[in-house]
Amino acid sequence: MQNYDLLYLVPMSVTEEAIPDVMTAVRTIITDNQATIVKEENLGKKKLSYAIKHQHHGTYVNILFDAEAKNVNEIDRKLRLNSEVLRFLITKRVVRSAEELEEQQSLRERIQAKRRQEFEKARAAADSERAGVAKPDGKVKVKDLLKEKKEEPVKAVETKEETKVVEAKPEVSLEELDKKLDKILDDDMLK
Repeated sequence: MQNYDLLYLVPMSVTEEAIPDVMTAVRTIITDNQATIVKEENLGKKKLSYAIKHQHHGTYVNILFDAEAKNVNEIDRKLRLNSEVLRFLITKRVVRSAEELEEQQSLRERIQAKRRQEFEKARAAADSERAGVAKPDGKVKVKDLLKEKKEEPVKAVETKEETKVVEAKPEVSLEELDKKLDKILDDDMLK
């Protein structure tokens, strides 16, 4: 037998006094198909995120049951035919042993510790960068160089091994560029 979880929605067109009758009808659909109900819980009225068949509110009911896989299709078919059930969803439940739960918890703790360690490392790097210290990989940012030297702008050329600092050439005016371009074009025309 498999473990299943059924969540169904009863529309607001069904009065509050009739909801227990709908729950009984769904319970009989499940038990008539050789399934055993483990737990049934009325989750109450909730507003729907979007209208379903012109209904904006509904009552949610959750049922945990055990059944054979071949009987679940029949339960599904009968619930689709029931007009008092607006929507429903049947999912397979995973039942874990105590050892599996313990293993899962230890895995969560290890992941959380690793994330915390990475966060602390990133925070330390950010603090050192704010203080003007070079990054752990030995690279220096251009902004830091400009702050320290307060001279001509500097371009940083990065390679995989190290960061090289190259002095930037002074800016050229548009007029000078036009003259140089004209000269180059004239020389090419003459050739």
